[in-house]
Amino acid sequence: MQPGLTGLMMRTLLARAPSVPRSVGLWHGGLGPLPEGSARDLLLDTGTGGATPHARRHAYRVVPFAGGTHQLPSNVPPTASVTPVLTEEINRICSAYGVPDAVEYQIINGEHVAEVARYYAASPVRLGDEERLEEAVRRLQDAARVDCTGCRPSYTLHAWAGDDELVITTDAPFTLTAEITALAALCVVEGRVGAGVLPLDEAVDPAWLLSRLRTLPGVTITGGSRCKTGEDIADGTDRDMEEGEIL
Repeated sequence: MQPGLTGLMMRTLLARAPSVPRSVGLWHGGLGPLPEGSARDLLLDTGTGGATPHARRHAYRVVPFAGGTHQLPSNVPPTASVTPVLTEEINRICSAYGVPDAVEYQIINGEHVAEVARYYAASPVRLGDEERLEEAVRRLQDAARVDCTGCRPSYTLHAWAGDDELVITTDAPFTLTAEITALAALCVVEGRVGAGVLPLDEAVDPAWLLSRLRTLPGVTITGGSRCKTGEDIADGTDRDMEEGEIL
């Protein structure tokens, strides 16, 4: 997940919405090498509930899924393993705008990484067990290398609010993270950021940052109303995901 970028995307959509949407959603993930830090984050998410797995926002509360069938956007790769999550960032923004319902998913489009992640979700690494954590990180990184063999790395962030959507794709997600950090630092140096500790989506102008990201090689940003394109997914969903598919 890109630090701050998911919140910036959601705030961009809500700021240009003609009215408060009934629900919003977001999925992020893809296929590519796993740096050590990302592997550790994935282990924490699956093992300790760091991203509130299997939860959604509803009526200003975080509640567990009740079971049954969940929905995903059609452009989620059918081979992906999917984990429902709800980050503090999205919950905060929905509360600020009065959005009653939100869903968020992390995807892994690589069967070997997904297999290792499932193993450690069932048998979590205990905090402080550095020896087992190092082993788990190594296994995840090895699995990512196998999954990437013969494939082009790709990472997608897809956010939607009602009929509107914003999609960012890149073949170098960690370069994108570095660029976002650099742009945020530039805003501070140029005096564009007010005093205090602020999240990225409140500290910088979303339109300015997205316009800068568009100039990066390997980064594509698209968006707009899906109703205008003829897609029948007014709430941003159209593919069933059975409970058994959840990581």
